[in-house]
Amino acid sequence: MTVGLSYLAAQGVVSILADTVDFPLSTFTQIFMVAVMFGIGTDYCILIISRFKEEIAHQDSTKDAVIATYRSSGKTILFAGLAVLIGFSTIGLSKFSLYQSAVAVAVGVAAVLIAIITLVPFFLVVLGKKLFWPFDKNIAHNQSRMWGKMGNFAWTRPIWSLIIILIVTVPLLLSYDGTKSYNSLDELGDNYSSVKGFNIIADSFGPGQTMPTTVVMQTKDPIDETKDFQDIENISNQIANMKGVKEVRSATRPIGKVIDDFLVDNQTDALAKGIGQSNTGLKKIQSGLQDASSELQKANPQLNDAKNGVDELMQGTKDAQNGVDTTSNALAEIQKGIFSGAQGVGEIKKNLQNVKSNLDQTIANNKKILAGYKQFATEMKDFTGLGDGINIDQLDDLSQLDELINALQGAKKNVTNMQEKAINENPALAKDQQFQTSYQTSLGQIDAAIKGIKQIQEQAKNIQAQLGKLGKSKDMIQNQVVAPLNQLNNNFSQNIAGQEKISNGIEKMIDGISSLQSGLNKAGNGQGQVVEKMPDLKNGLGQIYGGQKELKKAFSDMQDQLGQLSDGLDSSSKGLKKSAKV
Repeated sequence: MTVGLSYLAAQGVVSILADTVDFPLSTFTQIFMVAVMFGIGTDYCILIISRFKEEIAHQDSTKDAVIATYRSSGKTILFAGLAVLIGFSTIGLSKFSLYQSAVAVAVGVAAVLIAIITLVPFFLVVLGKKLFWPFDKNIAHNQSRMWGKMGNFAWTRPIWSLIIILIVTVPLLLSYDGTKSYNSLDELGDNYSSVKGFNIIADSFGPGQTMPTTVVMQTKDPIDETKDFQDIENISNQIANMKGVKEVRSATRPIGKVIDDFLVDNQTDALAKGIGQSNTGLKKIQSGLQDASSELQKANPQLNDAKNGVDELMQGTKDAQNGVDTTSNALAEIQKGIFSGAQGVGEIKKNLQNVKSNLDQTIANNKKILAGYKQFATEMKDFTGLGDGINIDQLDDLSQLDELINALQGAKKNVTNMQEKAINENPALAKDQQFQTSYQTSLGQIDAAIKGIKQIQEQAKNIQAQLGKLGKSKDMIQNQVVAPLNQLNNNFSQNIAGQEKISNGIEKMIDGISSLQSGLNKAGNGQGQVVEKMPDLKNGLGQIYGGQKELKKAFSDMQDQLGQLSDGLDSSSKGLKKSAKV
């Protein structure tokens, strides 16, 4: 995982460098990075983990084992990685682009070293002995006997070790003959299907058709002359005469054979034929020049008419300039009027808004007044119904109260008789204070009840009198106050509804005036743009006038030059006539 993440990071860095600083790339860059990064990255990780396996058995904690591992093996890996990094970095100094593209491996090695000193210790500390599951129960590093013996032999007998190395390498060096081969298929055996297929195609069409060799010729000047193609053909011919070259394809040999038009003999015949054709052409030119000279002489009156026409155009342009000034002043006045109208419309809109605001305030106040009138009418109506629940006929019949008074007086008399009878039967009661107090209390209660009933009689008579007056007032209030007040409220409601319609109409008028104001402002701005463009139009007419003046001068010069051209054509015609004779 460490090497994989390093590869992804390095690939991203290389992509950014290639996009920004023209970092060298080729189709083999990715292959180089995968081969080297996964090779050294795996070796470095195995070395670190093996050392960690040794240290974890001798240290007190996992952290101490990681620190001890990087103090020993970490230095070795760092120096080894730096050596590889420097080696692949120097490849970038080569001139062959394919070799230069291998410098991306240096970026990959740097990414691997960074991952080894960051990611690997993290996982070692986190996982610890679990890293060696399912063999984490008995973690120990066993020494290899073979490598131990070989190491001891090389350390104790260095001369014999060198002799053994020489015995192995010298025969290989002596058997090398130094023959160079550019055939990459020689490195593969003939047993592979791809090699067999290539050999079949090479036998049928030739190896040059299957894998041709490209020769690039670099020049600073463009190739657009006959001499350049002659040089290309000379180089193509020299290459074609080389041993082992069957066919050459170039600009002069697009299908492997030279184009006949590039041969000198064919070019000489074409030149002779061209000279004959040019002689005939010269005669035609001489005849055409004579005709042109005659036509130019005939065109002289027409040039005079053109000059006169230019004078008329110049006068018309001058009049147009004057008209533009007048039109510009008139348009400015129109623009001023439009903006004045827009300003007046704005004042009207503002006044209408004030009117609508005041009217809305009036409507709100009228609604409050109407609500007060309605509440007053309701209260007056409730007032006229105060006596509706009282039965006056019952108040007129007060005989029941008189009967109640008579009954109470009879009860008082019975109490007195009973008191006298009790004293006669029991004389001791005459001195009994509690008996006498009860007797007097009973008489006092009966007298108080008789007095209260008499007061009720008097109040009932007063209520009868007041209710009689109230019945008359109720009819008067209903007819003279409540009914007119209800009618007034209805009329007031209709008045408020009319005011609301007027307010809505004013609001629509304000919207229409706003649209009118906006339209007038747009019209004024458009008119202003027209007025601003009027000076440009005047300047344009001035430029046209200047151009017409130049045109008049050009016609004059042309007339003079045509006279000279006519004379020159006559002279040229005579000269061509003499040349044709020669």
